[in-house]
Amino acid sequence: MPSSRGWKTIELSLCVPGLLGPLPGVDPTDLDLPALPALCRLLARADRGRGPRELFEALADLGGYPRAALPAARLRYLAETGGMGGPGDLLCADPVHLRADQDRVLLFDADLNVTAGEAHALCEAFNAFEADSGMRLECVTPEHWYLHVPGGIDIETTPLQHARGRDIDPLLPRGPGRVRWHALLNEWQMLLFQQPANQQRQQAGRPMINGVWLWGEGELVDGHTEVKTLWADDPLVQGMGRHLSVNSRQLPADPAHWLASVGPGHHWIHLPGLLLPLAYLDLEHWRQSVMELETAWFQPLFAAVNSGRVNRVNLLPCNGSVFHYRRRYRWRFWRRARPLTTYMQS
Repeated sequence: MPSSRGWKTIELSLCVPGLLGPLPGVDPTDLDLPALPALCRLLARADRGRGPRELFEALADLGGYPRAALPAARLRYLAETGGMGGPGDLLCADPVHLRADQDRVLLFDADLNVTAGEAHALCEAFNAFEADSGMRLECVTPEHWYLHVPGGIDIETTPLQHARGRDIDPLLPRGPGRVRWHALLNEWQMLLFQQPANQQRQQAGRPMINGVWLWGEGELVDGHTEVKTLWADDPLVQGMGRHLSVNSRQLPADPAHWLASVGPGHHWIHLPGLLLPLAYLDLEHWRQSVMELETAWFQPLFAAVNSGRVNRVNLLPCNGSVFHYRRRYRWRFWRRARPLTTYMQS
């Protein structure tokens, strides 16, 4: 166990995207959140600075990558396979359900529960269809697929997390190659719709896997970070750790387990559990998750800083702000805690 002197050199960056919204079309005062004393006191007494506006900016800043070109597909593939993906371009091509809604097509990826058999069958059908083009769809996990492209792609894409629950039309690939790729996506949608695996899902009342969402383009460039350890279950973050030669570990169960094993240095913890309910405006699930974070994480961490076990916590809600909290800030009594909704974006 670290000495008390070691404890005082511990710095934690806690990345909690979705904690402060945005919740488009929702009045934060209608959320009926209970008291969150630890979190709200931390926010009130912390120094507030300019931070990343969304998760991919936070990850790019963490690894020293260009903000506009985080090579997400390469990084995630590295974590899940140990390889780089080979020559040519690599894209995440994750299975999604596309649903027509009046004059829009909405994207959903939650609760698809894709089986290994379904994933392999659909990828095999795709690869037979695209045999002459040289493109290949690889199923690494049932819900994480990758498209290997032998030539240049000439497009910019939208991360899957930014497309969930939204109209896909303004989010489709952009750039010189967009016309070609829009046509390909339409062809693949028809191809997937016709597959026996999808017909069986439809008969069983399950959402069809009738599309793939392309995202994460870019090649790996030299990165750097001052972080000693990345704690995350997300393979994208784990891949960053591997590429940066930084120790990557599974998300700890709670701060007690983390403090029992952590040494001096700067550490990064990624808590992504608010992203799905935020994307689909599942406000009850989001509200419950925030309450669980208050008990499981914010209360123990607030106490750890105030006792001197942790020197500093940097809270990144990925909304354009970052909150820096140190032990001496506990004496800022004049900064009275305000409801969480006063910090939120609508």
